[in-house]
Amino acid sequence: MIDANGTYRTMVGSQEKHLPLVTLSPQLTIALLISVDHGVEFSTVAGRELAELLAPYDVDVVVSVATMGIPLAIEVSRALGLDDYVILQKTPKIHLADAIAEPVKSITTGARSVCSSTVRGSPRSPAGASAWSTTSSRPGRRSAPPSSFCAVSRPSPSPSAPC
Repeated sequence: MIDANGTYRTMVGSQEKHLPLVTLSPQLTIALLISVDHGVEFSTVAGRELAELLAPYDVDVVVSVATMGIPLAIEVSRALGLDDYVILQKTPKIHLADAIAEPVKSITTGARSVCSSTVRGSPRSPAGASAWSTTSSRPGRRSAPPSSFCAVSRPSPSPSAPC
């Protein structure tokens, strides 16, 4: 909902935010949420609340996109009692020379790139984890719904899914 200040009023979990509207083209205006612009407490609360939603899925590793997703990935991991998280990069990084990489095609632009993953600052995947699997083969475990974050399962016979 657009408020009197010309911002978009929304709820992020229990937190009300007023997001600036940014015009990208004459046909497209977006409400822009930059998590790092809302302070540490925003990410702490959002991470805890997202972790509460993910807890029933018995998550092993939190996966997020680079840069703006990192603070929330850290907070979700912390709230779930995890020490590992995976950050997906769309461009090569000098410090990720031996990162796990997978060719991908953008669903929004059709452009091809390489998606690289790092685990907590290291290009290595967590012991035995499949960085591209978003479902679990463990009996009794539920698969998390698709989102910007996903649960990474330990070895699974399911086919790989590109980031």
